[in-house]
Amino acid sequence: EITGKVIHIDHYGNLITNIKLDVFNKIGNARQANIKIGSYNIIGITEGYMRKDKGDCLCIFNSLGLLEILMIQSNASKLLNIRIDSLITVKFSPALED
Repeated sequence: EITGKVIHIDHYGNLITNIKLDVFNKIGNARQANIKIGSYNIIGITEGYMRKDKGDCLCIFNSLGLLEILMIQSNASKLLNIRIDSLITVKFSPALED
C-alpha cells in the first residue's frame, strides 16, 4: 500500500500527487492497483487518453513521473471535491501464488 497526497492542481483541475512511478512499480510489483481519493475509486493506471469518454476518471503517470488523476474534458478537483493535501491511497491486489 502507498499513501500520498495531492501536491498540485493544474488549471484544468487535474490532481498531481507526490506518488512517484519508481515507488509505485517497486511496491506494486506489476499487480493491479486500486487508487482511492476521497470517496472515489479508480482501478488501474491508464497508458493514454485514447478511446476515453467525456467525464471518465483515470490515473496516469505524467512526464515528471508523478501519479496524476484527471477527468476527460472535466475538472477532477471540482467534481471530486479534492484540494491540495487531500490524501490518496493506492492498494495493490494480492500477489499470485505459484
